[in-house]
Amino acid sequence: MTETGMNLPEVEPFTYVRIPADDAGEVEECRFDGHTEEALRAHLTRYFRRQLLSPDQHRAMAGHLVEAANDAARKTAVRAGTSEPPATSDDPPLVDPTRQSDLIEAYLEDASFEIVPITMPTRASRFIGTSLYVDGCGSFKGLARNDRASRIAGREIRGDAFLLSNHDDPALETWRRVDCRRGDFDALLANPPGVRADAADATHMATTTQIREEETKRLRVEDLPKAWAGKAEGNRLVAAGDFPAAAAAYTVAIELTDGRRDLLPNEAELTELHRGALLNRSLCAYRLGKFLDAAKDAERAIALAPGNPKGYYRLAQASIAAHDFAEARKAVQHFTTSGGSGEVAAAMQAAIERGEREAKEKLRKNLAKMFQ
Repeated sequence: MTETGMNLPEVEPFTYVRIPADDAGEVEECRFDGHTEEALRAHLTRYFRRQLLSPDQHRAMAGHLVEAANDAARKTAVRAGTSEPPATSDDPPLVDPTRQSDLIEAYLEDASFEIVPITMPTRASRFIGTSLYVDGCGSFKGLARNDRASRIAGREIRGDAFLLSNHDDPALETWRRVDCRRGDFDALLANPPGVRADAADATHMATTTQIREEETKRLRVEDLPKAWAGKAEGNRLVAAGDFPAAAAAYTVAIELTDGRRDLLPNEAELTELHRGALLNRSLCAYRLGKFLDAAKDAERAIALAPGNPKGYYRLAQASIAAHDFAEARKAVQHFTTSGGSGEVAAAMQAAIERGEREAKEKLRKNLAKMFQ
């Protein structure tokens, strides 16, 4: 269930935040004591509809909606293969201007507020998603710019705004409202999300959808012995020097433990199995000259245990071989700060400096040949 779903869920009382457009206005926590999502939406709708359109704003919105409807009609005609040459200012509109009042009434009824996603519900956020609820007609009403909400949203927000949160776990198929407090607002204002959900960005939405699908994957308990066996087989094959076969064995272990480990009682054990298989497959890729693949597996392992130096060692090793010396330097630094051996770090640093000298010398010789 999602907050845009057709069947609106029951909700327990929860706290949310009101952000006044006036910077001098105090950001305040509000309490919703209703029992349905429908009642919440009605409450927010009443708040935003208190500020009605003036006659001038009414005319501006009418022109905008008619033009938007005409544009949509033209695009539909193009997709249907019935398009005519592009419309000019002398052509009659596709949408009858006399329908302006109907369009405005329908718009106000259906878009009394707009939901602006701020953070998506993912494992990294403990499946807590946060959104701004704003006046969908704020610009046409000439409402004041809300600088605080605009900073959080990364786009202009007009009028007062509300910050609400929900818990949405796709694997458990649960959706519920949760508290959003002043401290949550302060954190978002201080550090606005770098990447926000954008329904108009097809690539971003495809990535978001992929993440959601991955987070829906539940592990099969009956497959876990195969995962342990895959890692053990990989270790045996590495000892025998058969790196292609070892990489394949580690892949079995990785794929069978790639999912919602947090839903099983032995999450920590399975995560360590998954991380170990990634590190060992990184080693195999490195030995096979697949340095980019080696670096990717090392980065995935680091994400699971940022304080463990082994992942940074594998990443530095692969980056040096790939001549990505800037990335290698960062990896060595993290290796050191996470408790890695100073002697090993010094050896890797020397390898980086040697690689940089060799790369510069090679470039010098190539340039010399060009100007002979």
